[in-house]
Amino acid sequence: IAQNKIKSIKGLRQLTLLRKIDLGANRIRTIDQEEMSGLENLEELWLGKNKIEHISGISKLTKLRKLDLQSNRLTRIENLHGQVDTLEELYLSHNAIDVEGAKVETGLALPFTQLSTIDMSRNRLTDTSHAGGGT
Repeated sequence: IAQNKIKSIKGLRQLTLLRKIDLGANRIRTIDQEEMSGLENLEELWLGKNKIEHISGISKLTKLRKLDLQSNRLTRIENLHGQVDTLEELYLSHNAIDVEGAKVETGLALPFTQLSTIDMSRNRLTDTSHAGGGT
């Protein structure tokens, strides 16, 4: 359901077998914790090209392997503790993340066990000290 005019994530919670969803190029501002909590088998979440300011609402997505938050309004990488053992690919290009935003304890400082790809191009980084500090 990418490239629409969706403003909020609603009506997905009951899709418990869903493994991949593309909500890119919409007008989403927040990731709804209640809606996401039902998607316990979700492995890929594509939310690029929205208006999201904070990574939140995904703590119950413990099978998530790919997370795309490119071209949003993020300034910090946070709240990824639920994905420490599963996340393989993290796409964060074209945001406003700076070095301080990359140092958050619940973000890249976590000891990810499967993370093999991080895209942080076109942000506000001035060094690479925390571009995957937990791996």
